[in-house]
Amino acid sequence: MKYTTPLKIEEYMMIEIEPSFEPVVERWIEAVSRMMDKYTNRTLVADPADVTRYFNGDGKDVFFPDDILSITELKVGDEYGDNLVAVTGYGIYPKGGNEPVRQITLRSGSFTKGLQNIELKGKFGLFIETPADIELCATMLTAEIIKPSLPKVDTDIKSESIGNYSVTYTDIKSVPGSERFTQMLDPYKLITL
Repeated sequence: MKYTTPLKIEEYMMIEIEPSFEPVVERWIEAVSRMMDKYTNRTLVADPADVTRYFNGDGKDVFFPDDILSITELKVGDEYGDNLVAVTGYGIYPKGGNEPVRQITLRSGSFTKGLQNIELKGKFGLFIETPADIELCATMLTAEIIKPSLPKVDTDIKSESIGNYSVTYTDIKSVPGSERFTQMLDPYKLITL
């Protein structure tokens, strides 16, 4: 999922991106969006298409999935996705609204203990549509990468090229002014113990 567009970046930077350079900017936007997900330890905005993920069962009747906004299908089976059977008798919490599902409870039985034996299909993410602050953060981060006057510090740069200028940062904290971006993303950060 891309959290901004070349048009939003043009508006923010008050420039016009050369059409032949837009595919490069699109790749940067995608990289920045993935970097934001990695920083927050979650998928911020759900992919428009349903996604299938596999989880480990622990033998209990309650399962705590990744952020999922809607469930299309739930299956339980043997290890590594063998002999999966669709489950219909389950409840979710919270029920309804625009908040991600935090837990799934089976009405009878349990999520069999095993590796990758729970298949969950649906819209994984914290939001269906990109919120304004996430979009702004992605726009600003990508704009920092586009700026031709970026300081080139070897320890912060993973790769660079000269033709049409290019730079790749090792992580979000390497981008100049990263404090702003981390402050914008910190409220969405998933802390795991």
